[in-house]
Amino acid sequence: MKNAAAIARAAGEPLVIEEIMVDPPKPHEARIRIICTTLCHSDIVFWKMKDLPSVFPKILGHEAVGVVESVGENVTQVSEGDTVIPVFLADCEECVDCKSKKSNLCSKHPFEVSPWMQRYKTSRFKDLNGETVHHFLFVSSFSEYTVVDIANLVKVDDPAVPPNRACLLSCGVATGVGAAWKKAQVEAGSTVAIFGLGAIGLAVAEGARLCGAARIIGVDVNPEKFEVGKKFGLTDFVNSKNCGDKPVSEVITEMTNGGADYCFECVGLASLVHEAYASCRKGWGKTIVLGVDQPTSELTLKSLEFLVSGKILTGSMFGGLNAKSDIPILLKRYMDKDLSSVFPKILGHEAVGVVESVGENVTQVSEGDTVIPVFLADCEECVDCKSKKSNLCSKHPFKVSPWMQRYETSRFKDLKGETVHHCLFVSSFSEYTVVDIANLVKVDDPAVPPNRACLLSCGVSTGVGAAWKKAKVEAGSTVAIFGLGTIGLAVAEGARLCGAARIIGVDVNPEKFEVGKKFGVTDFINSKNCGDKPVRQVIIEMTNGGADYCFECAGFASLVQEAYASCRKGWGKTIVLGVDQPTSQLNLRSIEVLNSGKILTGAVFGGLNAKSDIPILLKRYMDKELRLDEFVTHEVRFEDINKAFDLLIEGKSLRSAIARAAGEPLQIEEITVDPPQPHEARIRIICTSLCHSDIVIWKMKDLSSVFPKILGHEAVGVVESVGENVTQVSEGDTVIPVFLADCEECVDCKSKKSNLCSNHPFKVSPWMQRYKTSRFKDLKGETVHHCLFVSSFSEYSVVDIANLVKVDDPAVPPNRACLLSCGVSTGVGAAWKKAKVEAGSTVAIFGLGTIGLAVAEGARLCGAARIIGVDVNPEKFEVGKKFGVTDFINSKNCGDKPVSQVIIEMTNGGADYCFECVGFASVVHEAYASCRKALKNVVDFFWLEEFPCCAVAVVQADLPL
Repeated sequence: MKNAAAIARAAGEPLVIEEIMVDPPKPHEARIRIICTTLCHSDIVFWKMKDLPSVFPKILGHEAVGVVESVGENVTQVSEGDTVIPVFLADCEECVDCKSKKSNLCSKHPFEVSPWMQRYKTSRFKDLNGETVHHFLFVSSFSEYTVVDIANLVKVDDPAVPPNRACLLSCGVATGVGAAWKKAQVEAGSTVAIFGLGAIGLAVAEGARLCGAARIIGVDVNPEKFEVGKKFGLTDFVNSKNCGDKPVSEVITEMTNGGADYCFECVGLASLVHEAYASCRKGWGKTIVLGVDQPTSELTLKSLEFLVSGKILTGSMFGGLNAKSDIPILLKRYMDKDLSSVFPKILGHEAVGVVESVGENVTQVSEGDTVIPVFLADCEECVDCKSKKSNLCSKHPFKVSPWMQRYETSRFKDLKGETVHHCLFVSSFSEYTVVDIANLVKVDDPAVPPNRACLLSCGVSTGVGAAWKKAKVEAGSTVAIFGLGTIGLAVAEGARLCGAARIIGVDVNPEKFEVGKKFGVTDFINSKNCGDKPVRQVIIEMTNGGADYCFECAGFASLVQEAYASCRKGWGKTIVLGVDQPTSQLNLRSIEVLNSGKILTGAVFGGLNAKSDIPILLKRYMDKELRLDEFVTHEVRFEDINKAFDLLIEGKSLRSAIARAAGEPLQIEEITVDPPQPHEARIRIICTSLCHSDIVIWKMKDLSSVFPKILGHEAVGVVESVGENVTQVSEGDTVIPVFLADCEECVDCKSKKSNLCSNHPFKVSPWMQRYKTSRFKDLKGETVHHCLFVSSFSEYSVVDIANLVKVDDPAVPPNRACLLSCGVSTGVGAAWKKAKVEAGSTVAIFGLGTIGLAVAEGARLCGAARIIGVDVNPEKFEVGKKFGVTDFINSKNCGDKPVSQVIIEMTNGGADYCFECVGFASVVHEAYASCRKALKNVVDFFWLEEFPCCAVAVVQADLPL
């Protein structure tokens, strides 16, 4: 097998990315595809090492996660497709050492720094010259593929384990954690000193913390390491540079009143082993050596001291861990951890989740049910929850509590055993949380998108419910909303649904009016621009007496007074939704309350009874009545949650993208997407990319381009529903939509000679290809056209089954799969399938954009010996090298010579294959002229200008050029 690897060819010299051959696995071996690898300090040590046991050339890397590609004979422990962690220390599970709990040093395959596979003393690597490339620590993970002995592989059974975390357990982190846990067996309440706060030292601290050490002292020359170390349980820090005349051992002995119970040397210096040993308590202290010094370094101890001290000095390979039994335990402990914050509490109360398990007496939901947790209980049993007059459960009254409401205890602990508190009975900023059944609403409709349903956990429901259930806004009435944040906009949406004739928004941000219009806001008052008039006077004048309903949504007592004063006498209602400081007071004159006939009330959760009313709102959303999409302005990954906080604090966080005219900015609008017709599927787009063809079609003003349309044709989606006669995909399947049909039935699709479907011939059409109609309409009922049979710049699209490719592997990342919808596939396929580039050949690529680089990648995969890139941008060469480009021609720097002449001279007659990837007829000529006689030239783009032999026809009709 040919693949890329980073080869260390000489000590200390930069690694070289080269293609190598990886042999199949021999008996008791597996060939694995590396999906994640890390750099360990041991790699650096052996990279620099000029003497034996370091041998070059070699492939470094020994911390990794991979997927088994194939196995040799006698391998039963893992199979093709299994995720595995390769480790440098064998665990055969058969010898006396591996079976014992006393050792992790396999006697069947003893550890050695060897350049070979351990059973056969041979290598599985060769470079393309046939020269042997050596192994490193039995792993060699700096390669796309490697071969590892089965004794050095740990199977990962939990598919939820992230590879970029699992690979840390291949060496450094496992060594440190294991040294504290398995080798030293650190006791709770003990004192630990760690010499060197690199990765292994910090991992020792983490292991000691997990074991319950009361005091963890870090020793390092870098003072910044203390702050880092605190995250792993470090309690004290000694900067060895700042100890004056005292040795570190004396400082630690004084700090600990006799010495640390456990000392760990994690740097790899014999002198530090002395210091660590001296820092250890007499009688029972243990010193564990983890750092790797030079092979010739000697450790000298006084035998008498060793005899009378009662101390233990020991080394620890891989932290004393037995890889196959202990790494799974560490993976589980990682996956079971709780995410805590600084208070410590876990925030978050707007969410959707799936029930993982239930306690006793829970019958309302079951494992696997989708649920919406809410902060306000609805027990369905007490007089309030049964009543239509209240939503304030008397069995579980709302309060801001850090506990589960029934038991006044927490379900969260950090790994020190410290309690982590709940927030609003939900705490959704965690992978798992525990919620009372009274605070859970079951979602029965599987089509409800979770990222919209979660909006109904609090803010949107509060606003919509306040208008609908609490105020009971009447059709034709006037509504005034103070504060157009999420809740205020949700009030507007609720008022719109109720049929309010006039909805007045009040805010200090003038941009909110445009946003508010999407939710029905008809008028806007900027309270900064009212001059001497209070807002109430402006509203009274606008409405001829005051608004029928006023909603305070900002959380200021002063605004409550302004809203109340803006309300019509006799029947006006003011509903308070904003949360002010607990100590804030509302001052009203009692005579005004008596004489006005107005109503002033608060509305927790908008007056909604969660379990009966949220399902109604979900249905109204699915029926396209309730707008939820517009509330979403940003979507961030969980690890970027602080970005979400920043956006919300800055007020930026409040949604198909329609091209209405050639070259004009796309408009984000709501549309309706019809159900799929027979042979079609409606898909939810989860990832899309922008292709240059989208730009071309967006700019195109002639008859071939019709507006309005939804662009986008590189995407990945999930099937939401299918039409009749669709058997190839089902609801929930991940799919890649493509612009070029593959019906699998016609003579062309069945043939290996063509990919131009004759049942559904490609053309630039604004319609679905079978029916010549669109599935899109804007909210005015106007047709919105399709683009390239995909239209992925929409949350949902409808695509013909002939244009859908099912993705069977759930591990495929969507943001990479979507690249295969068009550009990357076009380039790779042009080299692989169309040109059939031969190994050892020469390729010239005109234009190193996405398609050109993809051609380079395809040529590299095919084994091209020389790949010449032609571009006017010199920076493209460095980019191109990543994809196998070996030579570069800047067409601006050729002087009087045409590029074709330069290439002919470089290649002694012309390139074997030329690819034109820019879209200019003149470049097609030049590419054709650069090609070796009697060989082939590939055209890889659509043109906007005429070409003597009709370039578009060449591409579409598959004619030879």
